[in-house]
Amino acid sequence: MKLRCDRRALQEIVGIVGGVTASRGTRPILQHVLMKTQGSEVEFLATDLEVALRCRHTPILIEEPGVLALPAATLGNILREAQGETIDLATDGNVALLRSGRGQFRVSGENPADFPEVAVGEATDFVDLPAPLFRELAERTEFAASRELGRYAIDGLLVELEGKTIRMVSTDGRRLALAEATLEQPVANSVKEIVPLKGVTHFLRALGPTAEVVGLHLSKRRALLRCGNTVLTATSRDAEFPDYRGVVPTDDAGTQVRLDRDEFFHCVRQVNVMAGDDAPAITLTFGEGSLVFAGKHEGRGDARSEMPVDYVGPEVKISFNPAFLLDFGKLKLPEQLPFTFRDATAACAFRPGQGFVYVVMPMSL
Repeated sequence: MKLRCDRRALQEIVGIVGGVTASRGTRPILQHVLMKTQGSEVEFLATDLEVALRCRHTPILIEEPGVLALPAATLGNILREAQGETIDLATDGNVALLRSGRGQFRVSGENPADFPEVAVGEATDFVDLPAPLFRELAERTEFAASRELGRYAIDGLLVELEGKTIRMVSTDGRRLALAEATLEQPVANSVKEIVPLKGVTHFLRALGPTAEVVGLHLSKRRALLRCGNTVLTATSRDAEFPDYRGVVPTDDAGTQVRLDRDEFFHCVRQVNVMAGDDAPAITLTFGEGSLVFAGKHEGRGDARSEMPVDYVGPEVKISFNPAFLLDFGKLKLPEQLPFTFRDATAACAFRPGQGFVYVVMPMSL
């Protein structure tokens, strides 16, 4: 293989594709990016055997075709530190020589024949939707998915296609996020799969600001996401997602108040300073016309803050893990947040927009 590429373009591609590689301690080849010439393009492929990401790029020049597997982390570091506008790559067996500006690097790779066979993008029946819409649905839900190892039913996003509805749902067992939207055309068959969180996260990274359309294909145990020259395939979870429909409170299940977004999260951040370390908690007390926030750290001190609310009724105290509120506050939210609650133990719900609900379970102190 012998070619010349724009260094910054190559750095961006390797950064995106290389993020999918497996961690240390697994098969060495899974920590590599496979580079293979395909006509006038170079195909970049990485996988951890659960998620695979492929990106095609047209280099400045291909003098000799070939295939090469280089360590993703090393290649990324070289592209970041090199100073030339372009980078020349030539191979001698499994060794690559890279030149950029005044820098020269020799990198030993693995035998590309050892790279696992990965079927990426072999589907034709994609459902197309606007890329900004896909990003919005994914960002509204991915933050609430479980990060605990081994929780295969909930460490991903449930993606449902049903009629003209696309729906994404996530939960970690103590909170749940649901976002849905309407498609322009109904899907031929209703389908749902649990897409691994890693796959969704890396596909969002691959979506540039100018992306217009995302193609989505769901089939038994497999999900495909496509945007331009980038395709991600993920082995979906062979597990049963919890019955989220029974978790989401109805609109009339309790009292609804409207919270000023900026003031609410400012108060949460204030009392979070004294929320504790081992099992952080803050308490929200709804009273006549006011909402009082309190945090207490045994042996260190406490904090209190207050904001006005449109509430009339008996005093209600509800305790939350502050991280569950602050994670939600990182999203793009309207200035006024409808919030529904009933008592100290029932599920509470934020409904910041049409087709979007965030459910949080109170803590028992």
